[in-house]
Amino acid sequence: MMKPDAIIVIDVQTELVEAHPYQEKTLIRNLQTLLSACRAQGVPVIYVQHSDEDGRELRHGTPGWKIARAIAPKEGEPTFEKHHNSAFHGTDLHEHLQAMSAKNLLICGMQTEYCVDTSVKAAFELGYSVFIPEGATGTFDNEVLPANKIIDFYENRIWNGERATVVSMEAALAGIQG
Repeated sequence: MMKPDAIIVIDVQTELVEAHPYQEKTLIRNLQTLLSACRAQGVPVIYVQHSDEDGRELRHGTPGWKIARAIAPKEGEPTFEKHHNSAFHGTDLHEHLQAMSAKNLLICGMQTEYCVDTSVKAAFELGYSVFIPEGATGTFDNEVLPANKIIDFYENRIWNGERATVVSMEAALAGIQG
């Protein structure tokens, strides 16, 4: 994996983390490790934060809407608020990345099958090379599949080799270090 031009952390918000996604502790620890490595190596850290309409979960300004404290942005790290599954639709994220001349993106966050998937596909369609570290996206069991199967399905059947490259945490950290 080549050195990423930015890491994009999608929707790791208090309400979702407090709902205890699959392997919550491992997910948070992996995100903390990636963020620490990126900051140490000068890789820009970018957050995306979902905001629903009034009366729904993740409503703008509520305690659950905030980025989870364990991986909160540092001063100066941009946060893009979105109202759709894609981190790119209706936001200035693409323009921000273009201004940085970014080509290689590390994408992580929640939820694997919703906002992460849509954002990975949008990034691919916009011409970015996308890298996804194993264990750096999270979701919940649903009525059809357990969370581990959802994550495995997206990493190995939907993304890897098609729209992204799924890499081990070790390979992601080595890439961040250049």
